[in-house]
Amino acid sequence: MKKIIAILAMLTAVSAQAQVSFGDLNFFVKQGQFQLSADANRTTEQYKISPGGAPTRTEGNAFATQLNFGLSDQLNLFAGVGYNYLMKTDNTSTPTRAWTQDGFTNPLVGGNFRVINQNDSLVNFDLGFVARFAVQDQVTGAAVKHRTEEGNAANARSAYELNTSVGRKWNEANEFRLTAGLVYNNSGERDQKVVDGSTKSYDVDSSTDAYLRAAYQYRPVNEFILGLALTGTRISAYDEDTTGTKVKNDSHMDVDARFIAKCIILPNFIARFTFAETMNPDYDYKTNGAKETYKSRRSSVIGLGADFLF
Repeated sequence: MKKIIAILAMLTAVSAQAQVSFGDLNFFVKQGQFQLSADANRTTEQYKISPGGAPTRTEGNAFATQLNFGLSDQLNLFAGVGYNYLMKTDNTSTPTRAWTQDGFTNPLVGGNFRVINQNDSLVNFDLGFVARFAVQDQVTGAAVKHRTEEGNAANARSAYELNTSVGRKWNEANEFRLTAGLVYNNSGERDQKVVDGSTKSYDVDSSTDAYLRAAYQYRPVNEFILGLALTGTRISAYDEDTTGTKVKNDSHMDVDARFIAKCIILPNFIARFTFAETMNPDYDYKTNGAKETYKSRRSSVIGLGADFLF
């Protein structure tokens, strides 16, 4: 028993000595401070519909900004929005059949509350909330040969997320953070463009997704940081309905592996490099009972970002 008490006391002492600072996984904006984050990513996604479908590829530029504010040392609030530019989708067997999904993504607001601080305990323990609002209907584009109908970057459904995180910086070089979350996707409406035809409006049902993320960060020197993150997301089944057509999307699991490198340019300015890759399993969907399968689903992200504390 004495040995256990001694080990716990030692771990507590180490936690108190390893101060969480700007750029760390478990960093919290202090009261009255702002943190502005901006990202510019090149994203690529592809899949194949079986049977009979050729590979479909989406590639383009995704920009995102987020502003955090320290309402107190224990409560951070944030708001953000993204914009997609030249996000082109085409059927790789017929490259002239292409359309864009450009525009603003669903804006978000949220907050994080630090329930336990590692300075007073062994770990940091946080509770979080995120709301993403569907302020416009989702529009999916279409193309036939050289004729196109453009879409937008909105999501049909508003989403409300609750999450919890536990993490610790156990010395000046190493830290971890584990996050689990539930995301409720409200029902919404999606418009499907049709070349030389009338737009179809789909009612999209609600669903609840869940995810788990594990992240590790290594800081060999104060000015340079390397990080790895692995996220598994279970996307629940949901239906889409329009006149005469019902589409049932089966549940499936997506896995995202991410590498992040950070460089501390100034005490209040960080430059970031991100590379992410997914290799997701196949899943089925049924249109009026006829089954087809999304196969060979792959996506990647490569981009630059910056964090500015003021």
